[in-house]
Amino acid sequence: MPTNDAIINTNENLKTEGEFAIDFQQNNGGMIPVINGEPAPILMFGYVSESDKQACIRLIREAVVATNGDVYKAAEYIRNAVTIAANDIKPDEVVDVEGNEMLISYAEQKIYLGTHEVANLDDMEGSSAFGNEAVKELLKARATIELQRLVEQFDNLEDDEEDW
Repeated sequence: MPTNDAIINTNENLKTEGEFAIDFQQNNGGMIPVINGEPAPILMFGYVSESDKQACIRLIREAVVATNGDVYKAAEYIRNAVTIAANDIKPDEVVDVEGNEMLISYAEQKIYLGTHEVANLDDMEGSSAFGNEAVKELLKARATIELQRLVEQFDNLEDDEEDW
């Protein structure tokens, strides 16, 4: 579960869309970025301060440049980055394991597929003395084994379905 100070419980204080819009504008601003001359509503954001606004613009600019102007892919990149940050995962490096992009945290000695921890070195005493290259290779090997185990498990499920 993500570490989050924004735990929200709903109550009976319902508002219409118009009432909500009026309340929003009393304390906030909003922006729809224009990418290569086209408005991109999928990347719209709200802000409270000018520094918030500039930070959002910088984030969107980086995502749009990284995806060569593909606004839908940029939205996915942003959503992925925020999800990883919200889950308090602090990766140091991206690696390929069996064709899957995985994230390694050397401090935690863990490897992730998105926000799912695939493998770690928790059972290896003294692993904190290993260099990053050794940690990387061990985590990649363990992740490969785990992926192969999951594929085998999935294949067994498919075989069981055929028996029905």
